[in-house]
Amino acid sequence: MASVTIQKRSTWAPHIDMPLATRLREGRDNDWYIRTYGKPPQPSDRTWEPWRGGVFIHYAGSLFSFSPASETDCRKKVASTFADHYPDSGDIKYNFFVCPHGTVYEGRGYQRGEANGGATIALSGGRELGRNTAFYSVQGMLGIPDKPTSAMLASMKKLIHHLRYELPRERRAGGELLPHQAGGWGTDCPGANLLPYAKTGSSIDPEPPAKQGAEAAALNIVSRGSWGARAPKSVVKVPASERRGFVVHYSAGPSSQTVRQIQNYHMDSNGWSDIGYNFLVDTAGRIYEGRGWNNEGAHTSGYNRSHIAVCFIGRDGDATKAVKVSIRSLYEKANTVFGRTLSKTYHSALGSTSCPGNEPAFLGEFGDAGGRLVGHRRR
Repeated sequence: MASVTIQKRSTWAPHIDMPLATRLREGRDNDWYIRTYGKPPQPSDRTWEPWRGGVFIHYAGSLFSFSPASETDCRKKVASTFADHYPDSGDIKYNFFVCPHGTVYEGRGYQRGEANGGATIALSGGRELGRNTAFYSVQGMLGIPDKPTSAMLASMKKLIHHLRYELPRERRAGGELLPHQAGGWGTDCPGANLLPYAKTGSSIDPEPPAKQGAEAAALNIVSRGSWGARAPKSVVKVPASERRGFVVHYSAGPSSQTVRQIQNYHMDSNGWSDIGYNFLVDTAGRIYEGRGWNNEGAHTSGYNRSHIAVCFIGRDGDATKAVKVSIRSLYEKANTVFGRTLSKTYHSALGSTSCPGNEPAFLGEFGDAGGRLVGHRRR
């Protein structure tokens, strides 16, 4: 995916027009605000951990349509938002803006913003994160009547990809993609027209939003942000054209093991850049995002680029019916994601290992239509 171009604060700052009352109260002329806030954003002294959360999507929310005749109108709109926010927070609150032309503007940039509300949000898995502490804020510059343009949506996707994968670890966004109203926050933001895009798996989510088949339609994949993933040390992308297979593993540890514990072991003991698998499944059948659809794994020597790897969390004999159903459904979804039928196999068919165990019922269920095992399983 092409990297995003971000217009610096200096592009909109010349359009700042501070209210007279603010200038008189502070004893400053308008040029002072233009000079001072046209510079790179200053770091916040408050906690900032975006890798734990992700991105909140907002809209401008004005009653009237925003229909810019030129990019100058967009820059003036960002500058007027700064003037509105300044008395409250001493700067603009949003991290980034995306205008209808698809231009991305820097607000607070990679520093902590204050647009998401000061409360926390409860996420799956019992996690509770600060709405500003752990999330970037991205405003689509739309009024209530406005629909997002294709250029705006394309730029949002590039921006989210950039925030997730192209920044230093301490500034990367986690995998959550949420509307401002998420968690019961008292707002209609980001509005009815942008709301369908402000979620995992939408067309602005950088992970491929597969056309889902009947069996895969019910999949609910727990995102990295939701299980508390650490930021990867590095990411290597794999073109969809290189994917040819789907391989099953097991963790060979207790079924009570968490995905984060597996990631910690892979990163701290094995020295890998991230958790090794593309996806994981627990005994309840919950599917967890590991390296996801687009990234090279560290799971099967010689097959880390060509194969998507799923690991069920447990030892030999722990694979439940829910595990089998989820792995089969994930395989079906993988076929729709990559637009072809992937070969299906397991770790011991590709390398000298006992993984994923000896349970024939599990392996048979993942076999061909007649229930036969796929390939020759090495002992």
